[in-house]
Amino acid sequence: MRALVKKIKDIATVADRMSLILIVQRRLIDQMNESIASTAAAVQASAVAQREQGNGAAAPALSGSVLPAQAPRSEEEMEAQDAKWLLEIKPLLEEWLADRFVNASCAADVSVSRAEVNMFIRDQTMRRLNVSAQRAVELLPIKWRLPVRPLRPAAPTARATAPPPAVKAKKTPGYRYLHRVFSHFFQRLGN
Repeated sequence: MRALVKKIKDIATVADRMSLILIVQRRLIDQMNESIASTAAAVQASAVAQREQGNGAAAPALSGSVLPAQAPRSEEEMEAQDAKWLLEIKPLLEEWLADRFVNASCAADVSVSRAEVNMFIRDQTMRRLNVSAQRAVELLPIKWRLPVRPLRPAAPTARATAPPPAVKAKKTPGYRYLHRVFSHFFQRLGN
């Protein structure tokens, strides 16, 4: 008899949880409907405003909107778009290093170890991409299509008539790209 009563209570608990989940899902769907409707109305209003101006250009992308600004046309553009999160972390790392340098209480606080930089980069990756620490550490060594400096033009010579071929953007591991900020920061201090 006790087993039967326990099973009935367990079934009632599961039914309550399921009804709670359904209520939460309905609220989320209502919030998404409102968000999509407001975004669509804003995009449509900006397109109408541009048509009235006779501009003919595409409507600007809304910041924070669900719609992408522009779909990538090639694999290289898609890879560059996937690596934008690294470009967003770079200025944050520069700012953090400068803050540590300026607000140092003693000489030991000025020097930042690579382990501290790695933890900062990992934490920023977790915040930007909303992933776990393990996944962030897995993403950083992956090679990404990141911007590189163009080659310096060679000094003109009598034989050199044609310019050198354009260099494709190479893929660089995320850690290496962000650690350059670390080394460049201290190189600038030394100069």
